[in-house]
Amino acid sequence: MTTASVVFEGVDETRLMAVTTAVKSARAAAQEHGPRLAVHVMADCTMDGLETFLDFHALRGGLDAQVVLGRYNIFHQDLVNPASDLHALNPRLLVLALVRDSFASEPETPVEAVTARLEELFRLAAERTSAAIAVNTFVLPVADYDRGDSAAGRIGVVNDWIRGFVEANRARFFLCDWNRYVAAQGREACLDWRYWYLAKAPFKPAFLTLYAADLAKIGRAVLGLAKKVLVLDCDGTLWGGVLGEDGLDGVALNPGDYPGNVFHAVQRQILELGRRGVLLALCSKNNAADVLHALETHPHCLLKPGDFAAMKVDWENKAGNIAQLARELNLGLDSFVFVDDNPFEVESLRALLPQVETVLVPKALYLYPEAIARMADRFFYPASQTAEDAGRTRLYQARREAEEVRAGFTDMASYLRSLDISIDIHPIAAAEVARVAQLTQKTNQFNVHKQVYGEAEIASAVDSADRAVYVGVVGDRFGALGLTNVCILDRRGEDEAAIDAFLMSCRVFERNLEYVMLDHVIGEARRRWRVSRLRACFVPSAKNKPAETFFDNAGFALERVEDGVRHYVLELAAYQPKIFDYIRKIDN
Repeated sequence: MTTASVVFEGVDETRLMAVTTAVKSARAAAQEHGPRLAVHVMADCTMDGLETFLDFHALRGGLDAQVVLGRYNIFHQDLVNPASDLHALNPRLLVLALVRDSFASEPETPVEAVTARLEELFRLAAERTSAAIAVNTFVLPVADYDRGDSAAGRIGVVNDWIRGFVEANRARFFLCDWNRYVAAQGREACLDWRYWYLAKAPFKPAFLTLYAADLAKIGRAVLGLAKKVLVLDCDGTLWGGVLGEDGLDGVALNPGDYPGNVFHAVQRQILELGRRGVLLALCSKNNAADVLHALETHPHCLLKPGDFAAMKVDWENKAGNIAQLARELNLGLDSFVFVDDNPFEVESLRALLPQVETVLVPKALYLYPEAIARMADRFFYPASQTAEDAGRTRLYQARREAEEVRAGFTDMASYLRSLDISIDIHPIAAAEVARVAQLTQKTNQFNVHKQVYGEAEIASAVDSADRAVYVGVVGDRFGALGLTNVCILDRRGEDEAAIDAFLMSCRVFERNLEYVMLDHVIGEARRRWRVSRLRACFVPSAKNKPAETFFDNAGFALERVEDGVRHYVLELAAYQPKIFDYIRKIDN
């Protein structure tokens, strides 16, 4: 467990004083607090205390939040004024904390008037900033729930409109459901009407901590820190009972009986995570043949062998097996979450692999689906979902098949020629913006400079005269590997360009596609801008060692090193491309 996890353990997060003390202790105990998340809160009510709760939840989730509370109810002025505190901060997350009273002067204000004002504000925020934007539903009044023409009925319609707007614009917008917080904690615990009328401060700590937890979760997603792999035990985790002792017919998985219905519900939740792009893996002390037989033939088993990107089913140490899974999937251990019903296994993993998050199946099994739901919400909340996410497991399975084929070759060149590798390199299309933004958020290993971009920032480059985004879509004889390579170029003056981003998905490592991509974009820079020089830099991180020597190997000259950052230049007249005859470029 991390230092922050220890400090925050057992803290009553509904008490401002307890949260403040925990935050001070966590900051004093550790020099590094994780990636920085700049947050600007624009509110039309008093939100004092939110910054402390957000600091708490961000630190607990491995983020270093810088939270600025904007001026009270000054939305349009701050958005349009380039000298405002909002633009000085340049936040990654903009929070619009809104109460209905600011958008409806009278209880009878028509719904259309309220939604029109909201849409104007939402679109202005999207136009004037590059941040992800969190908006909220309005809290329903306690009375008149069933009357469509009541205040509650009109607010309900407005809330439905807000949900629809967020869904339609989910590349930038995220929803914080204020009514969910009130339902979870109760109106008395969440709302303070005395301070609402005295100081427009309607929310108590029990509300603010749930709001802050959602904002921290959104921040993690925006920065690409969502987990990627869910590792599952089998006995007592995917089904009730022990397969080796109870037999296939004896394990509990029947949706019509307790506790089989619990495990069936959990499998349904896990299957949905897989469909969203979470990689599923098994790590179980069991007979592999028995587990495969159960997955394939049990009449109530929803999860099938094809739903898993990797499996370690044997009698070896689970920590060692999970470390091996990380190597096979080419992902860091901090991308993993492990679920098991055995406290010994969970505690062992916490001690040996503290980077891996763990979830213990509750003893009260009826709480198990809720525990999985909380786990999914906390660790696998996505910034966006692309078409490639649903097929991610198959991509990893294809890579495993390619590795198995590789074992039959005595030299690498022969193996690569056997793959029939193709790459289609082209300027980014509108349909590819979400995937490119996702890659900037998630790609850590072959990434020369970890810069996270939102979809709006990527989309703005499509029609830019001085910026260009190129993508590489890769395939081989095992199938389509998808959009895996990205290069962002900036024009610098009359005869110079610079590589702003250069990254490649780990699924296509060791194929030399990075050099083919570089050669293509150099040609495009020459053709488009007639430049004679290309600049680049390598910013080292804890994870990007695979990209460390890329510019050196490609022929760039090292100019200088400043604060660990390696600055390079390439005179294009002297550039010598690397040729790989086993890679087939697709011409458009």
